[in-house]
Amino acid sequence: MRYLAKPDKTLYDHSMEALSMLGRLISFMPHVLARDDLPLLEAMVLFHDIGKINDAFQKHMNVLSGRDISSEPELQENRGEDIRHELLSAAIFMFMYPQALAEIVCIYSHHKDIGFNTFNSARFASPSYDDIAPMILLSELHNILNDDNLAPSLPQKLSYIKQAEKIYQIFISIMQAITSEPLDRSAYLRRKGLLYLSDWFASGNVDPQPYFKYPCIDIEFLAHALSQKKNGQLIKWYEYQKTCALSSTSMLVVAPTGTGKTEAALLWAGTKDGRIVYLLPTRVTTNAIFKRMRQVFSESRVALVHSSALLHQKETDKSYTSRDYLLAKTFCYPVSVCTIDQVLISGFNIGYWEIKELNLINARIIIDEIHTYDAYTMGLIIACLTGLHQSGCLFFIMSATMPQYLIGLLQETIPSLTLLQAHDFAGKARNSFLCLPDTDLIMDLVKQHLSQNRKILIVVNTIDGATSLYQTLCHELQPTMDDVGANSLCYHARHIQKHRTVKEWMIERFSRSKSPCLLVSTQVVEVSLDIDFDVLISENAPIDALIQRVGRVNRRGVKTESCVYVFEHGPPSLFVYNGSILQRSYAVLQKIHGSRPSESALSELVDEVYRDFDIRSDPDFLDGVNAYAEAQKLCANICDYGEDNDIHNAVTRRISTMKTPIIPMKYYAKLKNKSRWQKIRHQVDVPLYVVKNLLHGNKLTDNEGFLYCDLPYSNETGLMLTSTDPACLAL
Repeated sequence: MRYLAKPDKTLYDHSMEALSMLGRLISFMPHVLARDDLPLLEAMVLFHDIGKINDAFQKHMNVLSGRDISSEPELQENRGEDIRHELLSAAIFMFMYPQALAEIVCIYSHHKDIGFNTFNSARFASPSYDDIAPMILLSELHNILNDDNLAPSLPQKLSYIKQAEKIYQIFISIMQAITSEPLDRSAYLRRKGLLYLSDWFASGNVDPQPYFKYPCIDIEFLAHALSQKKNGQLIKWYEYQKTCALSSTSMLVVAPTGTGKTEAALLWAGTKDGRIVYLLPTRVTTNAIFKRMRQVFSESRVALVHSSALLHQKETDKSYTSRDYLLAKTFCYPVSVCTIDQVLISGFNIGYWEIKELNLINARIIIDEIHTYDAYTMGLIIACLTGLHQSGCLFFIMSATMPQYLIGLLQETIPSLTLLQAHDFAGKARNSFLCLPDTDLIMDLVKQHLSQNRKILIVVNTIDGATSLYQTLCHELQPTMDDVGANSLCYHARHIQKHRTVKEWMIERFSRSKSPCLLVSTQVVEVSLDIDFDVLISENAPIDALIQRVGRVNRRGVKTESCVYVFEHGPPSLFVYNGSILQRSYAVLQKIHGSRPSESALSELVDEVYRDFDIRSDPDFLDGVNAYAEAQKLCANICDYGEDNDIHNAVTRRISTMKTPIIPMKYYAKLKNKSRWQKIRHQVDVPLYVVKNLLHGNKLTDNEGFLYCDLPYSNETGLMLTSTDPACLAL
């Protein structure tokens, strides 16, 4: 009998192709397995689909292939149940290799998340297949491995599992075994990851070599790529960038904004073997860096990975497929640019975590703006870095500001981490600082600087504060703005994606223009945009965050009259930031009032504010540090989180600030018959609890699962929420 694995592929051919693909993958990744592990791994890949011999599956494949089965009674009859082929494959493999527990579980789980409830629908199942033909196929495949003949008892065992419930009982016994004595997670994920990739590449007839052709970057290569972007202008390298290019260790780099940290990171990564994974805090920053990476590398070698990356890619590349994104989100590409959450979530055994962690072995990991995360997420990052360090990863961690407590914590986590503070700019002073005694002065300051043809950036700590101030200023200053030809804009995280994209384009255009303008924003501008304004008026914030904001003024350090005004924070800021840190920050700002401090002086202020601060005593930080261990304990190390557990406990951001995408109800009629991409472009993230508290009549879900909420929205000021809950305030 000719068994099919797919309508156009026999089971024998697919099994052989998967085995051949495994050999190629091992040649690209010889470091991931010990030599003694290879024979069982080869057997697992060869027999992972053997359960497709079930009659019901074969009948289905033959029908799909268009084959005439009218003369084949064994295919015409409705013999046996259409059970999951993994269930039968793993049972047969267990009869052949009873001690290979990890490999057995890999086969069970190569299409479904694994947990005690995975195959509940097959509790009373009984497969059906010919008594002789399977043994012929098994013998043919087994001989490929140059192994001894099959055990004489195998035919009896194959007959045994035709009885009702037996195949399910075998599965339960395996689950009980791994629960009572958990498998080694690292060894398991390497086997499972290789099985996935062997199957995927073989099934898709994909050449794996381009995915293992890692980029090599030296100063000449990068200078050429950047000079093309800058119309042939020569690149001048700073000393700290040259040091990064020569470093052979993990690095912690502190350098002011606008001084080429991204280029320094690429120079560091380019001299080392392995994938490059660039991690950022937000989707906006990720999209921006992805665009820059594609200007340096071939477009086909760079992946974008975040929650809406698939549709983002499809908008610009009509040939981009779901298969492309599957390989992208599992870090198969030589260069990946993603939100840090895409790495953090794998520690909870979620979402192809085995392939992700396999591909991260020996990777070059770049982490930007590490100071921006809250205590819980920072705890997760520390736990994640510990595991990645043990798997051979090297790190390039960078920020414009780095408190001493954070430097110490990172060096403790990664003992080989080399601190490099960019002294090229230590004595450079970019902006004068003034503390505003009264917020009523803001109106006059804006009017004054607009009349002087200045580009003004105002940053407020909460969305409500930013929108309220924007509306007040525009109402009062419209005649002035009209007189000088100034543009104005309100920007924060509660604009739908479509409007936010347009606003970001406008902001960058404002930044390059010589005309006066007014941008009122929240702290979302701290890390999301490469912009350069003349004046900053900011609500007080933690000193490190404030310095990030300051980096959006006189970014290149060539202006002589740029200035920063800071007004004291209001009560809503206490829902966003630590109150003690806010007070300390405003106190040290008084010391530089009226002066033009150097970069080193600003760094000293950061150390002064955080002198007695220790995040390791924060309960949220400790929760983050322990989260992986607790989740993996629930999962017996290797089960998938969520199959038998509460998925809501596995989060990369604090649940109290978790958000969910919604579409304002005003767009429902316009979008109900539009494409998924059009709907996603109209989404905006709002606090999860806001949606839960809406009355049933004020929200609805369409037939594609998109949620619409009756909340006030305008292009100018975004989505308006009236609650004072902290989840509504930030960004």
